[in-house]
Amino acid sequence: MKPIDLMKSFGWLILGVSLGLVSVGCDGRGGAVVDPGTGNPQTPGGGQTPDGGNKTTGPAIRIQDIQDLTSPQHPAENSEVFVSGVIVSTVVDKASTKSAKPDSFFVTAPEGGKYSGVYIYAKGLVLDLAPGDVVDISGNTAEYYANTQIVATQVTKTGTGSLPAPAVVPLADIRTGNSLAEEYEGCLVRIENVVVSTADLLHGDYGVKQAGSDEEMIIGSRYGARVQYKPAKGDTFTSISGVLDYSFENFRIQPTQCQDLASPTRSCASTPATPVTPATPVTGCPADGTSVQIAQLQDASRADTVGPSCKVKLDRVVVTSPVFQTGSKGKEKPAFFAQAAKGGPWTGIFVYVPSASVTVPADLKPGQLLTMEGSTKDYYGKLEFIPTSLAVVGEGPVPAPIEVTPAQVRTGSPTARSYEGMLVQLTDVKVQTANVLDPKTKKDLGQFSVVSAEDAVSELIVGNQIGKLDYASRRTQGDEISTLSGVMDYSFSEYRLEPRSNEDLKLSDQVPPR
Repeated sequence: MKPIDLMKSFGWLILGVSLGLVSVGCDGRGGAVVDPGTGNPQTPGGGQTPDGGNKTTGPAIRIQDIQDLTSPQHPAENSEVFVSGVIVSTVVDKASTKSAKPDSFFVTAPEGGKYSGVYIYAKGLVLDLAPGDVVDISGNTAEYYANTQIVATQVTKTGTGSLPAPAVVPLADIRTGNSLAEEYEGCLVRIENVVVSTADLLHGDYGVKQAGSDEEMIIGSRYGARVQYKPAKGDTFTSISGVLDYSFENFRIQPTQCQDLASPTRSCASTPATPVTPATPVTGCPADGTSVQIAQLQDASRADTVGPSCKVKLDRVVVTSPVFQTGSKGKEKPAFFAQAAKGGPWTGIFVYVPSASVTVPADLKPGQLLTMEGSTKDYYGKLEFIPTSLAVVGEGPVPAPIEVTPAQVRTGSPTARSYEGMLVQLTDVKVQTANVLDPKTKKDLGQFSVVSAEDAVSELIVGNQIGKLDYASRRTQGDEISTLSGVMDYSFSEYRLEPRSNEDLKLSDQVPPR
C-alpha cells in the first residue's frame, strides 16, 4: 500500500499548471484547449469558446503543492486549479483501451526533483503536444486508484523549453512498498547500474535489480514503441530513466525514448522496434455472425486470430463455472467461464454479461452447452467475451482440468496467458501465504497462495470469488493440499486460480481438522 493511501480517496483530478504553479478556484466553469497552431481556444469538441480566453481563477499553485500533502498550499481533492509554465515530459497517449484518441500525458515543473511531476488526463480535448512543450493547464484535482492526476478542462501551449535532468535516486527508494516512492510519483527519475532480473512481467514490463540487492523495480512498457527494447535476463544498464508511474498497485519507471536505457551492450540505432503484443491483436473481422473457436479469440499467434469488436459466434461451448456476480458495489453483473469441449491451451474464456437485454438462465451450470453471439474486449489485460445473445443448446461433460504447476500459471510465467479462462488442476501443493489481501480494498477476501514442493519460489494466488470456500475461514500457512482445481482468472495484474466449489480443494490427510 502506498504510505498515504489513507489520506487519499478515489476520483478524478483536474489540474492547471503554470511554471509549477496552479490556481485554485470554485466557480465550476469549464475550459477549452487552445490550438497551438492557430491560437484559437477550443472546447472539448473542438469549437471555440465564447469569450476566446483562458478560464483561470485565483492565484497559481505549484505542482509540488498538489503532490505534497504536507504543503500548506495543498488543495482539497476536486478543487478547481490552474498551473502555468510546466513542461510536457512524455508523448500524449491513450489513458486506456476505452480512449477514442490520445488523451493523457505527464508534465514536470522546470526545476524537477521531488513532487515535481504529475499525470494529466485530458479526455475530449484537442492535444497537439510533444515532450518539451511548455503548457498552461486548468482542471480539478483528484485521486484515481491512489494515483494523483489532473483531469484537464483546458490545455494551452505557450512555448517550448528544456526538460529538467531526471532525479538520480536509489532503486530501493522508489520501488513499491517504500514510503519515499510517493515523493517521486509522476517525476522524471533515474536509477543506475542495474541488471534485468525478470524479463517478462506481462504486457512488456520487466524487472531490474542492483548488484547485491534482492529488491526489484518494475520497468514499464507504456511507451514501448519509442523505446524499442526486448528484455532479456542478464542485460545490464548503466542507467534507466523515465517517469515514475503508479498503476495497478505498483510503481514502475516508464522510459519515454530509447536513450532512456543506457547500456554498454546495445545501441538505439541498431535495435529494431519490438512493439508489445496486446492480449488480443487488432485484425480484420470475418463476416458478422461467423462461427469461430475460442482459441481464435485468445491466441494472438494464430494466422486466423480474430480481434476485438468483431461480431462472432461461439457454437456449443461448455460452461465450466457457476454464474457469479462481478463489478463495483451496486453495479454487479453476471459472469461465468466457458471452454471448448475438446479443451487444451487457449480454449477457455471469461464471459461477462453487462446488458440487461441478454438473459442468463437462473439455472445455468457447469456442463451445459451454449451458443453465443457477441464480441471480445480486452479489459485491463483480461479477454472478455460479451454476448449479445445466449442460448442453452444441450448438456455434456465438463472438460477435465489440465494438470499444471504453479510455475506454469503464476503471474510472470510466459505460459500463463495460454491458460487464461481454462480449467486447471494443481497436485501436492502447500499454502505459502495464508492471507493475500485484495489489491484494491486491502480487505481479506479469503485469498491465499500456494507453491509446489519442488519450487518454493513460484507462488500462485488462489482466489475466492466464485467458490466461497469453507477452507477460506481456516486457511493456514504450511497446509498441504492434495489437489486444487479451478479456472484461471486474471485481474489487478495477477493470475489467480479460482476454485468453483469446496469440491475443488482436497486437503492432505496430514492437515488436522479445525
